[in-house]
Amino acid sequence: MKVMTLTIPALGSAVYVLYLEPGPSKTLVDLAEKETLGWLNNDTGKDIYIQHHKTVDSFPNSHGSANGTSIPISSIVKICVVDKRESE
Repeated sequence: MKVMTLTIPALGSAVYVLYLEPGPSKTLVDLAEKETLGWLNNDTGKDIYIQHHKTVDSFPNSHGSANGTSIPISSIVKICVVDKRESE
């Protein structure tokens, strides 16, 4: 069996992540393939944290809040840095 090695990008990078998540029954048969875009906020070695929305500290009434998702590294199928030039 070939073991795939993932290279996790640098913290703060804008990333695309394709990953597997268990469905309601939590079985291997019931896996859903999901995608997300965001900023890589943390890497614990076991999980990564993707930040989807973040406020700008200098914006009036901003409290520096954010939201996102935690993804187990073992469930990641693909992770790559999003190149800003691709959207231009």
